Amino acid sequence: MARRTAKQRLESRIARRTGRGSAALSPAYPILLARDYWRALRRVEDWLLDKIPIWLSPSLELAQPRVDDLRSNVLGALTVLRGNLEERFSDAGIAHLIRPYGERVDDKHRRVFQAALRSLVGVEILESERIRGPLLNSWVEDNVVLIKTIRDEAIPGMAVDIEQAFAQGMRHEELLKKWQREGLPVDRGTLRQRAKVIARDQISKLNGQLTEYRQGRAGISEYDWMSVADGKRVRKLHRALHGTRRSWDEPHPTEGHPGHAVQCRCTARAHIDLDAILGTDSVVPVTPLGIAALAEHRRRQMPTIHQPTTITLPGASP
Repeated sequence: MARRTAKQRLESRIARRTGRGSAALSPAYPILLARDYWRALRRVEDWLLDKIPIWLSPSLELAQPRVDDLRSNVLGALTVLRGNLEERFSDAGIAHLIRPYGERVDDKHRRVFQAALRSLVGVEILESERIRGPLLNSWVEDNVVLIKTIRDEAIPGMAVDIEQAFAQGMRHEELLKKWQREGLPVDRGTLRQRAKVIARDQISKLNGQLTEYRQGRAGISEYDWMSVADGKRVRKLHRALHGTRRSWDEPHPTEGHPGHAVQCRCTARAHIDLDAILGTDSVVPVTPLGIAALAEHRRRQMPTIHQPTTITLPGASP
């Protein structure tokens, strides 16, 4: 009977705070972190633009009289530039550059998620574990591959631009100004544009993966798909998915979960089903919401204790 009472009190608290059976245990798309990450990725282009006047411009001046092809010294300069670029932004160098941004996303997600959970159930849940293992490592590895792709496309793109500029009679000073203004050419756009897409997409993906991980650890198996509903860049399909109930075990056949699709800004609003979370037998699962029911019952049995209840999940280090 006491366990039922604790469950009822939790249900009442959740209803008062959410007005429905779901709660925003999904930190919003971290747009400021995405912008910071984009600025970090632009270091590849900034480095190239800084080195071009030193290594490439002298060769371009010598080649200027020849407009029918590229002189061997220009191709040699591009080869040297490529080698230095690959050395400056090696696999290890890129990983060292981007890992702190993944850690920042994790830290912010953890703080927001924990605060929302504490507000929802009224119990301090110490889940101090940070995602520093396989999830973050996989994110870093995927991002290294993406950044190496645009890094390796920059020099060939510059070579094509140089050849076209010579054919049109454009001087190398004008070409450099064009690159500074519009960005260095790569496949499907410029390095600047592609870096922006990567930053937005990958920060959103990591945020969504963290939501899936932490909601699952909290004992939440379902969520309501929520689009940003700003009427700007929302896909028609994501607009149709808005408000629909989804299961973490059954990703959408084409869109996956919120944040999976390229540049998806949708989030997963947790569906709070205490019957599923607490179970039907006499064992309460060791999850934040399951423990919260027992903690609330313990608090009600000891009304003279005014300190907030604190629960530490197994494996967590406060």
